[in-house]
Amino acid sequence: FGNADQAGPTPFVVRVGGGSTPTVTAIEVGVPSPVTATVDGAGRVWFGETGGGTKMLRISGDMSGTPTLTAFDTPVTDPAWPVIDGTGNLWFGSFDPDSRLIVRVSGDLGGTPTVTAFDTGVRNPVTAVVDPHGNLWFGNFVGDGDTAVVRVSGDLAGTPTITAFDTGVLKPDFPVLDNAGQLWFGNDSGSTTLVRIGGDLTATPTVTGFDTRIANVRTATVD
Repeated sequence: FGNADQAGPTPFVVRVGGGSTPTVTAIEVGVPSPVTATVDGAGRVWFGETGGGTKMLRISGDMSGTPTLTAFDTPVTDPAWPVIDGTGNLWFGSFDPDSRLIVRVSGDLGGTPTVTAFDTGVRNPVTAVVDPHGNLWFGNFVGDGDTAVVRVSGDLAGTPTITAFDTGVLKPDFPVLDNAGQLWFGNDSGSTTLVRIGGDLTATPTVTGFDTRIANVRTATVD
């Protein structure tokens, strides 16, 4: 687990291990406020950070004992919300409200990876999901936000195609994939609208809004 301590940077992650009575261990990592983790194909854990830094953190090695902690610099402030694509690349958005960049981490993820930034043209792309076709979709929810979501498709290992789609809702965020392969976005703008992106996700999808009567509807799961 990471943390997003609003009182100030807290350079710790929490490991929970053991059996029915788990052991909880705080590990100092040297990166301020490590947040939003994912696990790559080799079992390494990756964190972004908040607090104004530019580092991403890799935790590897002996996960039950003393792991190896490695920080890598990125071209964005507050890299966050890592997600793994279908080819094993790692992608980060950013909590920086002024950023329009996403970051791809590729190559040797167990050694020194290659870090590449791409301009999406959309303010604050963050909170991502991978659709059934292998495309990445980013929402946004920090600062002034945007009404567009971003699809990253094509050659994800080379030069991807980046396409924005307007949802009509400010700060569409926290995308989730349903069992029919459609995407759903909540929002962090006070809107009561839930957005569904369906149809042809590889070309021009259909964007539909549904009124939920609940403001800031967000963070979903599929049973």
